[in-house]
Amino acid sequence: MSALAGVVAELHDALGLGQVHLVGNDTGGAVAQVFAARHPDRLRTLTLTNCDTDGNFPPPEFIPIIEIAKRGELAASLVWRDYLQLVGGTLDRARDFERLLASLDPKDLTDVQDALRALDVPTLIVWGTGDATFGVTWAYLLRGTIAGARDVIEVDGAKIFFPDERPGDLVPHLRGLWGR
Repeated sequence: MSALAGVVAELHDALGLGQVHLVGNDTGGAVAQVFAARHPDRLRTLTLTNCDTDGNFPPPEFIPIIEIAKRGELAASLVWRDYLQLVGGTLDRARDFERLLASLDPKDLTDVQDALRALDVPTLIVWGTGDATFGVTWAYLLRGTIAGARDVIEVDGAKIFFPDERPGDLVPHLRGLWGR
């Protein structure tokens, strides 16, 4: 997560961006938390939806996949799956993804908790209630951790990828935050 947050910072620099509205979902939410903790001055707002949090990174049900990746046995199984084209379209891509999974370290999120407690950037937390991996309890943990977080908006029955599947449940809240 630290390295990926570094990539976000490099992209931010390369594009010459000022303050941005950063939105993170799933593992991208962990990346967003690390980036926000390290670069609060680059943020106008932060939005987190169902994502990894300190204490739930990686989620317990994902650990067997990480163990397979650590043994170097995941890449070959990814190559044939069309829906994983971006991470498994070639053996090289699959091995890169395998290395990424094998490098996941809960310490990356634990290390930024103090900085998140001091992060006073306006933070929106919109969370699907139908997600077993990232249950709504984690949303309230984030609200209690991030200084700039106020409320948790619960999206009834929504699961992890609701921002893609049900954008109408997220976009009005983003517009409300960004319009302030």
